[in-house]
Amino acid sequence: MNLLYFSNERFPDSSACTIQQMFMCEAFAKTGFDVTLIRPFYFDRPDKDIYSFYGVEPVFRMMTLPTLLSLSKPARDESLFGKLKIPFIGGLTMLAATDFFILSRLLRGRLRQPTVVYSRNVNAAVVFINRKKVLLRRSPITIYFEAHSLSQQPESFFRKALMQSDGLVSITHALKNELQKRYGLDDQKIIVCPDGVQDARLAQPPLSRPKARAVLHLDEDDKKLICYTGQLLPGKGAEVLLQAAHYFDENVLFYIVGGTPKQIDPLRRFASANVRFVGFVEPHRVPLYQSAADVLVLPNTPHGDISSYTSPLKLFEYMAAARPIVASDQPVLMEILRDGENAVLFRSGDPSSLADGIRKVLADERLAARMTTQARKQVEGYSWLNRARRIDEFMRDVRR
Repeated sequence: MNLLYFSNERFPDSSACTIQQMFMCEAFAKTGFDVTLIRPFYFDRPDKDIYSFYGVEPVFRMMTLPTLLSLSKPARDESLFGKLKIPFIGGLTMLAATDFFILSRLLRGRLRQPTVVYSRNVNAAVVFINRKKVLLRRSPITIYFEAHSLSQQPESFFRKALMQSDGLVSITHALKNELQKRYGLDDQKIIVCPDGVQDARLAQPPLSRPKARAVLHLDEDDKKLICYTGQLLPGKGAEVLLQAAHYFDENVLFYIVGGTPKQIDPLRRFASANVRFVGFVEPHRVPLYQSAADVLVLPNTPHGDISSYTSPLKLFEYMAAARPIVASDQPVLMEILRDGENAVLFRSGDPSSLADGIRKVLADERLAARMTTQARKQVEGYSWLNRARRIDEFMRDVRR
């Protein structure tokens, strides 16, 4: 069966959403779908091999739609496109390009075969919903929308995608419950599927700490390494981690892997001498830093648009790395984590509590070993391939 995965993101990019979409396209393809990732054309896209950038196998196709999203979503505000930034034009051209895609496929008979339309973005979902009522009435097409937040703009499109798609995928129970409360969604129409981790990482033993440090040329074998990997956006808790670093001397180093120079520069003012800012690294190299660590930290706070509903990719990557995890006690994280079982939890937003959690893990090797074993065992159920299989089974039930 054909699966058309629509995205409005720039590829390649450091964002978690592009990482998730690439891994899911790979997983859907390995599940048996004939997958095409349909993405907008950006004038300011990096010139890199997309498959190798993300470390995925080229088992699915990619095609671009002609859009002016570079004018609405410039890669950098200081770029030419950033200075010319024009709201709405990108979304409008994405709608028009999706409509043209439908018409061209229809004329060539490509939409007469059973086809799944899958999207995290409301634009493509709504265009297909509208066309299914008229042009595609006899086409065997089903439409699925994956929700990662409580809203997308325009709000009317978001509501239509939720209410009129054939099925919905939510990344957390917290998000599902709130969407049902707000929109009265049918429980049979929505499935909860948290994010996951690359299957290749689960197919082999975790990389040893000394080997990972050697590959990264980290000449600090005598020091403890506390690591955070990911973006430095509101709600991620980077400022809490930096404050916690002040409770330790230079024998305990804090590595912040990720973020742009614009995000990192303001944080340097709060950083102590034992903090190292690595900046952005390509997704396929992030596991090296996780394996090099003694402790992996997930310091999420209640701040930020999606902090109460997020399913962080790094959570599952941490579990796969088989390193002890110290995480905040955000309710959404506790859908996966249990204090003392697969992680040590600390009071969200409290640097002192975070420091205590790190000390606890460093001081108790038996606790650390027990938690990492449990986390590694548990994460095997959260591979991207298992996620794709669950969604496939859900879509089969919807089609029956």
